[in-house]
Amino acid sequence: LHTEMNKEEKLDIAFVFCGQGAQHIDMGYDMCEAYPVFKDTILRCDKIWKDLTQESFVEKNKLFLPEFKELDKKDVPINDPIVAQPAIFFYQVALVELYKSFNIKPSMIIGHSAGEQCAFYASGALTLEETIKISYYRSILQQKTAGTGNMLVIAKSETDLQSLMIKSEHYQLYKELELACQNDSNSIVL
Repeated sequence: LHTEMNKEEKLDIAFVFCGQGAQHIDMGYDMCEAYPVFKDTILRCDKIWKDLTQESFVEKNKLFLPEFKELDKKDVPINDPIVAQPAIFFYQVALVELYKSFNIKPSMIIGHSAGEQCAFYASGALTLEETIKISYYRSILQQKTAGTGNMLVIAKSETDLQSLMIKSEHYQLYKELELACQNDSNSIVL
């Protein structure tokens, strides 16, 4: 799609920061090689992390930096909250700074779950130091609860599901579940 645009017209840009799930073991290597501001931001995040924890997140997990790209990372628990959430946060902050270097600034910001940390940073509501501290403690607490629960998406309203479950032999079990969210009028998450 190509459209003509007045050079003085201001675009409404939204930054949407995802939660855990988008991480992968090879994330950021190419970005660090191609964009010095991206790499510098990763290193700045890591310095703050190291000041807080006395350990480099980047070195411990062999993430982001090109010198780690070819190393064996089979022992890095990239999908565990203790690694995934800070990795996503570092990456998202580096993207924010890269976009700033291109003079791309959002007029709207939203974050989901662990992505809220970068939303706080990108909006200026919290400093980088504050959001890294949140990322650190949140990932520790989430790691402690990993594997202790499940979620289920159901294509029904809460009222419709309750009507079905009242008639079921499993109603007592249903009463122990919690509504996590309502996606729309006919989709809920338990």
